Amino acid sequence: MKRYFLTITMILAGVSLAFAQSNDSQVLSIGVTNDANVTQVGLFNTSDVNQNGALNFLGGEGNSATVFQFGALNDVDVDQLGSMNASLAEQYGFDNKIRQSQGIGWAEWNVAEAIQIGESNYVLQLQRWDKNLAKAYQEGNKNKIWQYQYTLTDKAQGSEAHASQVGDLNEIRQTQKGQSNYAGAGQLGTYNDAKQLQIGNDNKALAVQMGEENISRQKQVGDGNQAGIGQLGEMNDAKQHQFGDNNKARALQAGRENVSRQYQFGDGNEAEVDQTGTENNAYQKQLGNYNYAEAVQDGEKNVSRQRQFGNGNAAYVAQTGAENLAKQKQIGEDNLASATQNGTYNESHQYQTGDENKAEVVQAGDLNEAKQFQLGNGNVAGISQLGLANDAAQIQEGNRNEAYADQNGWANKSRQKQYGNGNIAEVKQEGWFNNAYQKQIGDNNEAYIEQVGILNDASQNQLGVGNIADAYQEGLFNESRQDQLGIANVAVAGQSGVLNLSDQLQVGIANTAQTYQIGDENTAYSTQVGMLNDSYTLQLGENNLSVILQDGLGNGAAVSQFGMDHFSLVEQFGAFNTAVVEQHDMP
Repeated sequence: MKRYFLTITMILAGVSLAFAQSNDSQVLSIGVTNDANVTQVGLFNTSDVNQNGALNFLGGEGNSATVFQFGALNDVDVDQLGSMNASLAEQYGFDNKIRQSQGIGWAEWNVAEAIQIGESNYVLQLQRWDKNLAKAYQEGNKNKIWQYQYTLTDKAQGSEAHASQVGDLNEIRQTQKGQSNYAGAGQLGTYNDAKQLQIGNDNKALAVQMGEENISRQKQVGDGNQAGIGQLGEMNDAKQHQFGDNNKARALQAGRENVSRQYQFGDGNEAEVDQTGTENNAYQKQLGNYNYAEAVQDGEKNVSRQRQFGNGNAAYVAQTGAENLAKQKQIGEDNLASATQNGTYNESHQYQTGDENKAEVVQAGDLNEAKQFQLGNGNVAGISQLGLANDAAQIQEGNRNEAYADQNGWANKSRQKQYGNGNIAEVKQEGWFNNAYQKQIGDNNEAYIEQVGILNDASQNQLGVGNIADAYQEGLFNESRQDQLGIANVAVAGQSGVLNLSDQLQVGIANTAQTYQIGDENTAYSTQVGMLNDSYTLQLGENNLSVILQDGLGNGAAVSQFGMDHFSLVEQFGAFNTAVVEQHDMP
């Protein structure tokens, strides 16, 4: 009769071989069909294998432990407290240590493998509950690996951890709490440090480090998150924190002393950082769902800051050069922000609060500065800067406003402010030290400024609905002022030359003013109060002066001056008055 039930028996299973008299091996096996194989070659190696369990009153069942040590002063300690667990410990060299702990009595189907080649390396593998897989490989000196796995549920599928180090003084720490998680870490070089923490299910984390003194940190709390870090060089630092489900984060660093920080709180967020060069710094924070952030840095000491609060927002930063700064903050849903910088010391600031806003900045050159503030829904802002020390700022409060600024040259300045709905503001500057200012309060106003030359100045203020202001300046030291208060007023000013001045004021409804000056030091004033008034001024030459003042309804005035030093004054009060002035005297 077969004897399936035995009294509690101490069984020394397997083979213990000692090729040097000073090696020490101890095997304690309690249970059924446990297997232990120990091979030690060298001096003063020690091995301790403990197999037991709480499957039934006999102890553990089917545990398998294999130990191989070649060298001196190596130490292996294996505890298998459960059933069907398997372990492999191999050490080649001097003063290496492996600690493997599988279960506290009921653990099943765990697998732990550790291989070390070199001196003073250390591996700790701890597995609790069931079906975990841990693999560790170290080649070099004074490397350390810690692997902790907790399934947290009986009979469930555990997690998988892989750690590999080649070099000296590298460290990897992996902690997994949950089911079906995957953690992989690989290091080649010296003083590299990687930590991975996973709490949840189906998370994936991968870290690859090549070089010296690189640091990576990955924390995942939730389900289905993915994180990847790749580092090539020296003293790069990357950190990824994910809290939620199905988030994705990726960071690639090539160079020296680059820093990347990625924080995700929510579900379905994606964050990417790509750094090449020295001392670049990227920060990404996402709070919400399905946000996307991307930062690409190539050069030295570039800084990128991206913060997203809400859902479905997208932010992009691309920096090439040195010491560029880009900041993006999005609060709301489905906002889009993009900043591209090529050069040195450029600055871009983008802030969006609301839904479906779009902001874009493109900078090529040095010392350019761009600022965009959007509060509302469906606003569009665009800034393009080419050259040196250009400055542009856009403020939008309301819905469906559009603002565009295009600067080409040196030290041009643009300010655009929109408060209301459906307003359009556009500035184009080419040259040096030009200044443009636009302010719109109301709905559906339009303002356009174009400047070509040096030290031209243009300002436009609109308060009301449906007003249109258009100013064009070409030359030097020209100045244009346009102020509109009311509804559907139209003001157009064009200047070409030097030191021309145009001043247009409209208060009322559907007034029209046009001024064209070609030459030098011409001056034109046009003031309209009322409704349906019409003013026209054209001056060709130098030192001409035109003044038009209209107060009333349906008045019309036209002035044309050709030549030099002409003066015209038109004042009309009432309704439907008409005045025509022409002065030629061409030189």
